[in-house]
Amino acid sequence: MDIIVTLKSYLNELKEVESAKDTPKPVPTVTELAKTIGIHQSSLSKIANNRIGKVDRRLLAAIIHHLRAAGFEETDVSDLLRYVD
Repeated sequence: MDIIVTLKSYLNELKEVESAKDTPKPVPTVTELAKTIGIHQSSLSKIANNRIGKVDRRLLAAIIHHLRAAGFEETDVSDLLRYVD
């Protein structure tokens, strides 16, 4: 059993949904998100690719805050994390 970070797949899902709209909102990349929240791109990339054991809850809050501010108001922690057996 484990908890995995689903940030990368969530951003891809948002891109798919937005690309189908007449006026899509821009979905940030992991690199853009890292710059916005003030974390090194390689650190966020490791998190997004599940190559890190711990994720700071303040970092998750910053990601959610930024995505909500970017127009994705429904973003929640359950969009970024998943429990697997």
